[in-house]
Amino acid sequence: MQTSAPFFGGRVHGRFNLPDGYVLALVPRDAKFMEDRTTPTIAIPFSYNVVQILASLAQLCFAIATIYRARGGQLDRYGYAAFGLTVIPYVWMSLVNILANLIRPQYSSVYLVKSVLMDEARQVEGTVFDITVRRLDENPDDEQRDKAQPSSYVKQPLQVPESHTRRMARKARRENIQGQITGMTQKLPLIPLVVLPTVLTILIIGLLTRFESRSSILTERVCTMSWLAVGGWVEGAPTQERDYRSRKFWGNTYLFAFKVVYFAGPIAGYVVVGQMLSEYGVCVRLD
Repeated sequence: MQTSAPFFGGRVHGRFNLPDGYVLALVPRDAKFMEDRTTPTIAIPFSYNVVQILASLAQLCFAIATIYRARGGQLDRYGYAAFGLTVIPYVWMSLVNILANLIRPQYSSVYLVKSVLMDEARQVEGTVFDITVRRLDENPDDEQRDKAQPSSYVKQPLQVPESHTRRMARKARRENIQGQITGMTQKLPLIPLVVLPTVLTILIIGLLTRFESRSSILTERVCTMSWLAVGGWVEGAPTQERDYRSRKFWGNTYLFAFKVVYFAGPIAGYVVVGQMLSEYGVCVRLD
């Protein structure tokens, strides 16, 4: 008997034993389900990660305290390049982490749902599906089954006719292209929301410093600002590495350039902030 499926990193609720030629797969996100009177009602348990919530709260308090300590001498010395202001994005990150952990609980297990292929598999001697919840709403042409990712709880025979395989391969390629276009189109309205924390960060820095450079040098200003700015751009940029690697030369070129930009800003920022910390010190004079 099995209780877990390592290929999608989930522990399955209840025991199951699959016959040869069948595998577990995750149902697509837009899958629909039907009421099944033969399936008992099960309350799916969930929990909140208290440790992550407390850690995010502690990080939030530390970031706010760091920004508060940056006022005065640090802003007078470095202006808008002050190293204490580089923690502002972590304020937003901590807030998002707290809200995400409160809004979206965690589930310790994944659950099996009934399907046509599961009913077919049950006819094989030795097959066991201990606990199932609901029934998958499948179209006559098995559209939902075709869209299932290989990582639904729908069962799929391993051997199919060659003509069917070629037809499914062509359909999969078309759906893959259409899915990429649709996915990119759906993400466009989210880009302003994604870069909003960066815009707010720069706005706060402007309100605190009026973008005065004071005694900071050009390198310090460029490295700290690029560190803050590139974070928002990276969050809004496409990062599906597997899709880009499939495009060989241009895909790998894009990934290389993307990673250079991704790592260059933070690395330069860390180096410059370390130099400023060494020069300025971390002690506070008590008058």
